[in-house]
Amino acid sequence: MSFQLIISLIMNVVVYDECIKVIIIELVTLASIVIFSKANLSNTINFEKINNDISMYLISTFSMDVIIFKIILIYDDTLILKNLAITALIVTISVISHILIYNYIIREMKENQNLKVSREYNKIIDEIVQEIKQRQHDFVNYKNTILGIVEVLDEDKIGEAIRNYIKDEDIYDNKINELIYIDNVIIRSIIYRSMCKAKKSNIDFQYRIENNVLDNILSYNEISNVLNNLLNNAFEEVMKDDCSKRNIEIKILKEGKTSHLIVKNKLSDSNNVNINEMFTRGYSTKNIGTRGYGLYNVEQIITSHKGYQEVRVESKEIIFDIYFNNSSG
Repeated sequence: MSFQLIISLIMNVVVYDECIKVIIIELVTLASIVIFSKANLSNTINFEKINNDISMYLISTFSMDVIIFKIILIYDDTLILKNLAITALIVTISVISHILIYNYIIREMKENQNLKVSREYNKIIDEIVQEIKQRQHDFVNYKNTILGIVEVLDEDKIGEAIRNYIKDEDIYDNKINELIYIDNVIIRSIIYRSMCKAKKSNIDFQYRIENNVLDNILSYNEISNVLNNLLNNAFEEVMKDDCSKRNIEIKILKEGKTSHLIVKNKLSDSNNVNINEMFTRGYSTKNIGTRGYGLYNVEQIITSHKGYQEVRVESKEIIFDIYFNNSSG
């Protein structure tokens, strides 16, 4: 009201037509509301960050409704006063319809986004299925290899050679087979892709995934962004020449009512990690202009769902612990 009073005093000096004056005051007020809301939307209003344009549209249309009612009230208040019931009904319908439209659009956008991400990872799921089938066919090759070991080695060395051979194959096969028990298609795909990358680069990659831990907190797209950024950083670190042990471990689990996403990996000998600046926008140890936003983006996603991140270094191993209380999301 004080803002409109100031504008009104200014208009009294430069504009003499009352109708034009009222219209200008209301338009300036509307513009101010839009600008203020746009600048403070993420901090003061609980709207989805990805839907600022929709939010601004709804704010603008609702403000226009208010302005129209105010102009009618100024020039012909009897029209509203004599029809209070109808006026109240119109206002109620307008507010409810705006809320329903917003919720519908948000729901459709989320479903379309999840569908898009699912389609992107379906190819990886097909690869998992094909690899499991291939492993079944490879049984004949395993048998022939064992027969070859028996034929070429001395009797006292056969047992150890076969045990080592079976052990190496069983470890990887078990990891592949366990993937089918991961319900979330995005997590399953990312773990599989990481396993393939780790095997190719001779990296010890371990995972422990519980179901229904992050599903009700993060969207498919958010899970993809968080996991890929954390794992990409882990792989880049352990693949450095001066990294003595190439170990990466990821856990997604619940402890009580708290959901955890934990990624840990060995640090290279030359890495002097700065935990305080790690999540700063643009921070990077690579000095490349296009990098330095991965962990910042992770923090933005976690914060938007009222989650927390804890980073610590223990025995030359960096541990990222991202967690959400049961009420988060």
